[in-house]
Amino acid sequence: MVCWFYRSIGLACLLSLLPILSAPANAAQCLQDIRTISSGGNQMRLRDYLCRTQNNQSVRVRFHRVTDFVAHGILAGNLPAGFKSLFGKPKLITNEVYRDYNKLMDKFGEYTQGFGCETYKVIAAGKGQGMQGDNQCTGKSPIRRSLGGWYQQLEYSVFPAADDLRSLEYNGRVPKAYKSKMVTEYGQRLKKIWRYAKRRDFKNYNKKLSDYNRLITALKKPREGSMGNKYFSMLEYITRKGVPRKFMVIYGNAEQAADCAGYAARWVLNYTERAMLVDVAVIENTSSDVIKINQLWGAKGQKTKLRSLSKSTALRKRQSVPLGTGALTLQPGEKALLFQRMAFIVDDNQQAGFKLPGYVYGPEIVLKGLEVNGERLDLEGQSSNFVSLTTGDEGGSCPYLHVWSNELNDYINTGKMLDKAKGAGLEQSDQRRFEGFKSRFRIHEREPELAHIDQASLMIELKSGEQYALSPDIKDLVARDQKRLKLGYGEYVDLRFALPAGIKEQQVAHSTITLTGYYERYGELLNMSKLTRPLDLLIKVAE
Repeated sequence: MVCWFYRSIGLACLLSLLPILSAPANAAQCLQDIRTISSGGNQMRLRDYLCRTQNNQSVRVRFHRVTDFVAHGILAGNLPAGFKSLFGKPKLITNEVYRDYNKLMDKFGEYTQGFGCETYKVIAAGKGQGMQGDNQCTGKSPIRRSLGGWYQQLEYSVFPAADDLRSLEYNGRVPKAYKSKMVTEYGQRLKKIWRYAKRRDFKNYNKKLSDYNRLITALKKPREGSMGNKYFSMLEYITRKGVPRKFMVIYGNAEQAADCAGYAARWVLNYTERAMLVDVAVIENTSSDVIKINQLWGAKGQKTKLRSLSKSTALRKRQSVPLGTGALTLQPGEKALLFQRMAFIVDDNQQAGFKLPGYVYGPEIVLKGLEVNGERLDLEGQSSNFVSLTTGDEGGSCPYLHVWSNELNDYINTGKMLDKAKGAGLEQSDQRRFEGFKSRFRIHEREPELAHIDQASLMIELKSGEQYALSPDIKDLVARDQKRLKLGYGEYVDLRFALPAGIKEQQVAHSTITLTGYYERYGELLNMSKLTRPLDLLIKVAE
């Protein structure tokens, strides 16, 4: 069975995050404006500010709340054509918010190049009209970066609490830390066990994965490959000064069988993922003349640790001060981009029946005015248009293939491989082609399952038409001989391929990697373990 998912965010959650509109701006300088623009065949009514100087020069200021996926797309200049009228290729105004955003991305961000459809969505502030549509639904999407947390499938949010699972599955007891709650999901009333996450849940995450894998797979020999999870490393980092009480929920309920939702056992323990939203301001020169922005005015927050999104609105009441961004020159039609705030929210699809507020992280500013050619222009209030970009990918389960980029000095996630090879009887070979020579790959098992990789090979085609078959540097993956390398939940293995003597990288036109293997879901592995308690008794524990 194949499922489809999108990295996206729920409408209700986003509208609840949009700030309440303040009183109209100073009519003599800046007026709130609702402007209809055409983009990608769509008509959008977006709320913004139109500011005009005494010399009849005009500046448009628009506030957007964007996903971190969109924020990186703006900076990289590779958003869909439908976004061109919203952002263009703006000049970046560097400040402390951008620097912290960049620090998080450098430490914990992941580059992704999806295959399938890209869907974009714009929700105008107030009662403006939104826009949504598909970009290209075939081939590869541009390379973009995200901190994660936008997945909607449960297999991405299985929490590896080995001790809790052992108590539930083997002893039939609900751990003392958990409470019970009735929730409604997909029209059904369910009783769940749950607890708020603590600081200890984010620390030593790799050890938790290792313990969890041993419990499910019962493998006696040491694991092969390596282990890592950038997402939980990021959570440990941003919560280093404290974890808000309602930051994350770990919850579970008993299920009858493993299915497309990717259950890790008969008892499912998931967590509520948080994803980043970035508040930005886009400043556009709508004059026919060059303008100089001498200074930006606004308010700055002093706190940097996680704090309630609702409390951060207090900045709007503070007196304006120079933001220290320096002078900026904009040509006619040119735009500038200002980072204002980073927030971590829980997508509506990940709420799981719990009301979890948003939290701001890091430095924060509120743009309240700007000085254009020596004249002060004031803004009152902010109303953000929401913009999201989602990448579709084929579901099911299976390991992911990452390819090394010398330009980015990092791996790029290119999506799933062997997705139809569920079980030894369906072992298959899967291929992926790349331009030029690619020498380094990573096979990462990101879901609660056990991957069995029998062989990996790389076929290179030279610009002259000659072809060469290359073998990896891992002995067990050289031949199709059933000496399979096993990867559990969270584990990965890195492969390297060397060019034959006398051939240079510049001579290679294409590289095609082939993986042969299959995977097993953890729910099925657990059923083959020493578990003897009938499932109906387990379900009664939570009732």
